[in-house]
Amino acid sequence: MATNQGFANFVPREIPGDFLYYLIDILTPIFKRHGSGTTFDEVNKRDIRKVWCAVPMRPEEQEAIARILDTMDMVIERTRAAVERVRDVKISLVQQLFEKKGYGVRRCRRLWLASYQNPGTLCLFIQ
Repeated sequence: MATNQGFANFVPREIPGDFLYYLIDILTPIFKRHGSGTTFDEVNKRDIRKVWCAVPMRPEEQEAIARILDTMDMVIERTRAAVERVRDVKISLVQQLFEKKGYGVRRCRRLWLASYQNPGTLCLFIQ
């Protein structure tokens, strides 16, 4: 989404900014359904006021929810990074194992590269 003078901007005044971030993140699909425009979709105040959601009244509770969601986002990002590192190690190990057996190993994008251009080469498909 983009903002301009016709867009209903969200400014945190009575609720913590982090909580507002997560609230908007959850409500974004609903806002997008209300969006209209020729160059890009925009949502006006009238459309925003049509969207209702339950929000805890106490700022302490809102802050606690935002902290929990921040922690979950951090765990997700660390998990993604760990998975990527494990994939790299796996590819490296496979390359080392096959090279020790005397097979040529290279990364290919298409099967025909391995089978037609270099018939004794094992092709690792990297996604």
